[in-house]
Amino acid sequence: MADSLIDAAIAALVAPSGGFREAVALRHLGAGACGAVLPLTAHVDARVRGLACFALGSAGYDDHGDPQRLAALLARFSDDHAHVRYAAVATLGELKPREAQFVVSLEKVRQDDLAPDVRSAAAEALFAITGSHPRPVRATDALLADLDSPDATTRIAALGDIGVLGARGELAEAEPRALEALVRSVLGDPTFVNRQRAALALMRAGRAAPPVVEALIHALSDTVQVAAVAVQALGSFGPAARAAAPALEKLRDGGNAVLSELAAGALSKIALPPAPRPFLRRLLGG
Repeated sequence: MADSLIDAAIAALVAPSGGFREAVALRHLGAGACGAVLPLTAHVDARVRGLACFALGSAGYDDHGDPQRLAALLARFSDDHAHVRYAAVATLGELKPREAQFVVSLEKVRQDDLAPDVRSAAAEALFAITGSHPRPVRATDALLADLDSPDATTRIAALGDIGVLGARGELAEAEPRALEALVRSVLGDPTFVNRQRAALALMRAGRAAPPVVEALIHALSDTVQVAAVAVQALGSFGPAARAAAPALEKLRDGGNAVLSELAAGALSKIALPPAPRPFLRRLLGG
């Protein structure tokens, strides 16, 4: 039965209509799905390669250190398509390999990749693996000024550094201004990657002030990429984000597989009673 489900999910993912729904299904099918997904990371279609990298994040939780899986993800760090590199980098961060070669490779991506969102994903993967970021060398006031730059790359770099300072508890007296600036970025930056990065910086700062929670609730209706980070940020605030519960419940019961799963996790951290997830039941055939 499991093999037939895996085969069906693989066929659906490779089909032109395949997407995150099928990748999430493969994540839930356990270790047996990993071997079937691995060849797809080298598929001729970049869409399939990216989805395969995402699917490897949870397929087979019993063996995160599987060298074939890690090697397949590492090979995609040089993919021609930024969204494939992003998926590979983010998934490697989820698996948290401790070997030096992966840390070195992620650091190279963080410094050299041409895509800001890929560099950002590499920084987050390094944080997940090592538990720390290099301290930003620029002062907080200069970073806040950069958020008004017309250059999107300048803004995303500043957002990343402000998030690091927040995670380290080093915003000090600049924290109120930083939170206000981050809220403005979540609500109004014209580039979705920067709105995503601002939501992440708010999560790192860990201050569930009402304007912060309200901005993140607003972000739940943004692009999937931004909404996914906003969901995780709200979950990280725990009961202090209870005002977000109705919006998170709507996402949990909605039609997007990724957001449904993340919203269910966030609601559990907010300490609300568990509820069935009809979308996932339909996704996995009951």
